[in-house]
Amino acid sequence: MVPDHDVRDPRAAAYSWRRKRPLPDKDGAYMQQQGVVRSSTLWTIWNTTPRMFWPDTVPVRYEDFIRRPRATVEAIVTRVGERPGDGPFASDTDVDLAPTHGVAGNPSRFVTGRVSLKADEEWRQKMKPSDRRVVTAMTWPLLSRYGYLDKDRSGHAGR
Repeated sequence: MVPDHDVRDPRAAAYSWRRKRPLPDKDGAYMQQQGVVRSSTLWTIWNTTPRMFWPDTVPVRYEDFIRRPRATVEAIVTRVGERPGDGPFASDTDVDLAPTHGVAGNPSRFVTGRVSLKADEEWRQKMKPSDRRVVTAMTWPLLSRYGYLDKDRSGHAGR
């Protein structure tokens, strides 16, 4: 079985790490924030390591998933030899999320109920140009591998 590997544009990831987000499970606490150098380094490590252990890993870009979530999940399930079912999908883009136990991650992991999946593109307009240049310079080899230096399928320039 070939594992899938989720990947997101490192500039979007770096922007997200800079945002101040409250942690609902910890009164008055916030999600850990990272600067662009540290987040770029972590992104590079996290997106290089899977191929070292699983050379045939299949990258699944966030941007592709969020455009067609149900179809993307069905393709992954089929690829591992299972039959797709409805899973948590209420529609092609809406999911019903039950409470889970999350140790760490984005505060959105605490959201339950019916959720409409939609792209988080705020970084494209609000990321500082200097931050964008640093992240691009530090991650450019993988930016190219994952298709982020070209126009993505939505027509947005990756740069």
